[in-house]
Amino acid sequence: MELSNTRFGTIEYEEKDLIHIPEGLVGMPDMVSFLILDFEEETPFKWMQCTQDANRGFLIADPLLFNPEFSLALGEDDLRDLEVNSPDDLAVFVICTFRGKWSETTGNLMGPIIVQVEKRLGRQVIVEESSFSTHECLHDPVLKAEAAKADGGSKDAIQSGTPTSVKAMGADMPARESIG
Repeated sequence: MELSNTRFGTIEYEEKDLIHIPEGLVGMPDMVSFLILDFEEETPFKWMQCTQDANRGFLIADPLLFNPEFSLALGEDDLRDLEVNSPDDLAVFVICTFRGKWSETTGNLMGPIIVQVEKRLGRQVIVEESSFSTHECLHDPVLKAEAAKADGGSKDAIQSGTPTSVKAMGADMPARESIG
C-alpha cells in the first residue's frame, strides 16, 4: 500500500505495519489507523502518521523523556478489547508539541496512547488525576543537549524530513517500562 503527503512524499507500507486505534484519538474519532515512522535525523522522537488523512500526523515519544517517574494506573476500561495479559504486552507513547526546536518539544502526559504490541491495537487514555501536564518539558539534561545539537543541524525535520522506514513497532518503540 502507499500513502502520499506533502510532508514525507510517498510512503510504502503493508497492512501489518498499521496500528489501529478503533475509538480514534480524543476529538478525532475518525482517525483510527496509523503508521509509526522514524526520521532521517537521529532523534528520540517518531512520527505517527494517520492513514485516513495523509495530511494528519503527530510527533510522538516515550513519556519517560518528559518525566522519569511517569506511570499509568490502567483500569479494566482502559484495557478492554486490547487482550493485555501483562504490562510487557503494552507500549506507551505521548503526543508531542514541536516548538520550533527539538530541545523545546513538550509531551502530553495527560493523554498517553497505549498499544498492545503484538495485536497492534491501541487506545488513547485520559489521565484525570495527576501532577502531569499536557505540555511537559523534556527532563533529561543529556537528551536536552542532544536535542539542542540537532536544533543546530539540518533543516527542521518536522517540516522537511523524510522517514527512513515504516516502523513495525517492536519492544524498543516506545518504552514499555513506563507502565506502572
